[in-house]
Amino acid sequence: MAALARSVGKCLKIRKGNFPNLHFSSYRKSDIHYQYEEMLNIGNKNPEQVISLLNDVCRKKRCDVEMVKCITNHIYDFSDDFFCPQLVKILENYVKLKYSDETLLGIVCNRVEDLVSIRSCLRIKTLINVCKQLNLHHPIVKLRVLLELNSNINDYKNELVSILKNISYLHVDSITCSNIINRLIINYEYYDKDIFTIFEAFSRLDEPNERFIDLVDKKVKQIQNKSDNCCNLKNFIKFLSACKRLGLKENTYLHTQFEKKINNIKLLSPQNISYILLLMLSTKFRHQGLFDLLIMNMENYVNNKGENQVFKREELYLPQLHHQHHHEYLYHVGKRDRHKTREEQLFSFPIEEIKRDNMPSFYNAYILHFLPFHLVLLTLLNYEEKNTLKLLLNVCIIDYIFLYDTSNLIKLLYTCTLLMEEGKRSNKGTEEMDELEKTAHQIFRNLQHVYKNATINDMKILHTCFLYHKNSINKNPQLKKLHEDLTHNHCFSLLPSSYDNLNFENLKVIKCASSSYLKSKSDNSIFFYLSKNDFFATDLCKYETLLPSVKLRKTILTNKYDSTHDIKMLYRDVPLFY
Repeated sequence: MAALARSVGKCLKIRKGNFPNLHFSSYRKSDIHYQYEEMLNIGNKNPEQVISLLNDVCRKKRCDVEMVKCITNHIYDFSDDFFCPQLVKILENYVKLKYSDETLLGIVCNRVEDLVSIRSCLRIKTLINVCKQLNLHHPIVKLRVLLELNSNINDYKNELVSILKNISYLHVDSITCSNIINRLIINYEYYDKDIFTIFEAFSRLDEPNERFIDLVDKKVKQIQNKSDNCCNLKNFIKFLSACKRLGLKENTYLHTQFEKKINNIKLLSPQNISYILLLMLSTKFRHQGLFDLLIMNMENYVNNKGENQVFKREELYLPQLHHQHHHEYLYHVGKRDRHKTREEQLFSFPIEEIKRDNMPSFYNAYILHFLPFHLVLLTLLNYEEKNTLKLLLNVCIIDYIFLYDTSNLIKLLYTCTLLMEEGKRSNKGTEEMDELEKTAHQIFRNLQHVYKNATINDMKILHTCFLYHKNSINKNPQLKKLHEDLTHNHCFSLLPSSYDNLNFENLKVIKCASSSYLKSKSDNSIFFYLSKNDFFATDLCKYETLLPSVKLRKTILTNKYDSTHDIKMLYRDVPLFY
């Protein structure tokens, strides 16, 4: 009990700093007690109440690491009290939180036999998705679930498409891959409508199957014979991505039709730009023609002065929150006479009292609502025209940085960080790198008083960017408080990706931002395991074709451990040299 008291006391001490010192005593009341009442009472909750508490945490989308750790420890201590359907609900909540640790792995290891005890295709499909999302790659869990899948493979039909999309992340064996593909081949007519989704997922496996490729060729010929029944853009991109990954010829009928299709597209809505970029990122597909089309439309929207694309300055509501020695600006686009919360009534000031001589009279709606998202997606896709990306980034920073919410600021920070990382690898000039670093610091300054509003995913990105810029932030006197806060607070992280043929008794988990890695207990080796999903769609899986986000993780890991550890990136048990 003494240890528990110390733990709770330490937790309260850490969390107390998260509350701003408001000048109104009625706001202080018993915030700390209310915040931790649920945590202190977790031991008294039954399984359904624990599930309800997890639902609340998921709904709030806040990065409450200590709360989730307490819930996980409670579930581990009383795991036998939970029925299997309740455990499945709990695991699905952890998928939403994108959080897993060794305690959660212990829970699943202890109850995996119960979870697979019933012959349910839906249950196995759910468990495979959980293993993929939470990196539950330990053989006790993964091999038992795959054994159940292989034993009853003839029972699966609707579930196989989802299972195939997930198993490429689990480093599965050739027997499992063959069983799934053979089952799909036998029921080919049933899966005809999903053939391109299956083909793209199949291309991510390390087990080729010529019979299945022949069936896809047959499907392409059928489409060619029915010229009025061609593919939609989604299926085009899935097909082309799979062909690149498998090293197949790129002069088929569908390749020609795809080029014709994008040449005929002139205008795209902002929502369609988002859709195409997300589709390209999910399939790891890069195409210069698509990039040109997207950039042309983005630049048109940025330069658009049409009345339906702009807001007048008078239409922007700008409440100003005062803290002890600083001002925090939060901008909300909308009606000024909208309903105000009690906090806004206490702290907000009329817009006329905020004098900003350099503020433009009109604001572009596309730049406000879409450009940060499109920029980060283009950067994650490693769009080669970096000068264009920097120009668009500057558009956001110069006149709009005070208008963005926390999420958009973090997107801009991530874009800037990825551009800096690419610039260092390509030996860009010092002046150019200094400009990007200044931009990053400017974004950090705007984030330092609002970052606690970030969602779970945004907080993960923020911690990643913080570790990349940590040394320079520490030298900036304006960011001392942010440096201290982010150094001592943590975001949600996942267990490390790994193969199942490892000696786990000789390994331990280390964390770095939102990622985890395996470290040898016998020496200073740190292992970074990769799959085809970490590369762009190509048949050459090498360091140059890694996703920018993966390269950034590698750099952050190197910055933290390289002086004392030997970091090994492995793809299919072979070191990846860089």
